Amino acid sequence: MEKYLITGEVYENKKLYALFFTGKYFVSDLGKLNAVSKPTDLDLKIIRKLNDKEFKEKILKYKDNFWYSLNIEDEDKTFKVSNIKCYRDPVLISYEYEHFKSLMEI
Repeated sequence: MEKYLITGEVYENKKLYALFFTGKYFVSDLGKLNAVSKPTDLDLKIIRKLNDKEFKEKILKYKDNFWYSLNIEDEDKTFKVSNIKCYRDPVLISYEYEHFKSLMEI
């Protein structure tokens, strides 16, 4: 299994999203620097979009971090997921996983 970490930010709601190759995901509040324990429907919609097979194939074909953005439609508003990055270095992925896990404890 190819290891990866995909992250993205939504500035309108000040959140950072992280999706790991295992399917584990984290949603963090950028204003409070802690993890969100109960993701909203919009949060889950964004995670599903980051986990979309076609999107992952597109972003994983690049060898280095790739910056990308997506538009997510939610009711009558469009949110932009920006600064989407894909990490493939196992050491960095492990470090980031521990970092996001620690945010859950705050």
